[in-house]
Amino acid sequence: MPNKHFFKKLLRHDTMRKIYLSISPFSMAKAVNAEALWRSSFCIRFVEGEAMLMLLNSQGVAVTSGSACTSRALKASHVLIAMGIPHELAQGSILFSFGLNNTVEDINYVLQVLPRIVFRLRQISPLYDKFAKESKKRF
Repeated sequence: MPNKHFFKKLLRHDTMRKIYLSISPFSMAKAVNAEALWRSSFCIRFVEGEAMLMLLNSQGVAVTSGSACTSRALKASHVLIAMGIPHELAQGSILFSFGLNNTVEDINYVLQVLPRIVFRLRQISPLYDKFAKESKKRF
């Protein structure tokens, strides 16, 4: 079984690297214990985590947003806030759990649908619109 655990760890790290490269701006919430190696929590700026969760679910991808103790509450996770993550960034949190049965194909599917969902949600975000306009002014 150690080889399978090692493979899952590599799969998790590769997934997060690819998500990081395909979605910008992006922020990773750091794992604090060994158990967290099977989970990846990250925040995507200018996107509501609950909206992301619903759209991913509609595509067959099971994820969670925030923490279990804040489920059904449309507010940022108090855990992420306590970790020092700004409220507006914590609103875009999403948590992936990796199990022994996840495959490279599962990950590739997520990498197909997640960037499109983020793009779609950012198109209706007034904060992203403001960010994009300010970024154009700088360059």
